[in-house]
Amino acid sequence: MSGIYQIYPPGIAPFLTYCDMETDGGGWTVFQRRIDNTTTFYDKLWNDYKVGFNNGLDKNLWLGNDIIHILSTKDSNVELRVDFWGSRGPDFSPVPDGYWWEKHTNFYIDNEANFYTLHLSYRYTGNATTTQGAGIGSSVDCCFSTADVPNVADPTCFSEDGLGGWWMFQMCANSALNGKYQPPPAGYGFFWNGGPFVMNPLQSRMMLRTLVW
Repeated sequence: MSGIYQIYPPGIAPFLTYCDMETDGGGWTVFQRRIDNTTTFYDKLWNDYKVGFNNGLDKNLWLGNDIIHILSTKDSNVELRVDFWGSRGPDFSPVPDGYWWEKHTNFYIDNEANFYTLHLSYRYTGNATTTQGAGIGSSVDCCFSTADVPNVADPTCFSEDGLGGWWMFQMCANSALNGKYQPPPAGYGFFWNGGPFVMNPLQSRMMLRTLVW
């Protein structure tokens, strides 16, 4: 059953995490989840994202970049799945109450010394992105950035756009699921740009699992 499990990755002490054992065959470790606006993501700093934060492992969650690095590099091929639901800006979505998802193979993030840089296959399955270069694929090879450690990201990505910790290029990001949970306009805060439309979701989830043992 889906729930909280203790896992034993190599090189670090065992820890508790939420595992999804139902979606698409199960075996997923959830490392990001947003269910409402009771936990802020946009104002968290580098160390917050490094160690992780939550208001319950089954609620709003960022598992922590150090742990995500270990879980995504301990096996030869790790799969990323992104899910999100609903839209706070129905004018920007053809299905305001819809559900979108996307999967990528060869997912991993570097260690802190390399700024938790994002890697994944550009090829994907799912309905969340329909335009090449949109969605999370636009952040491939980008450093993780926060307000206090922006790396190459422009400061306005945080002060004006409210994007929170994410993998960003200089002009911010095409999608940012850790942004401020705020009303539209689309393209700011907690948002996803899938190509023909830009959405401010109601909820999101990011998970990983080993694809090849």
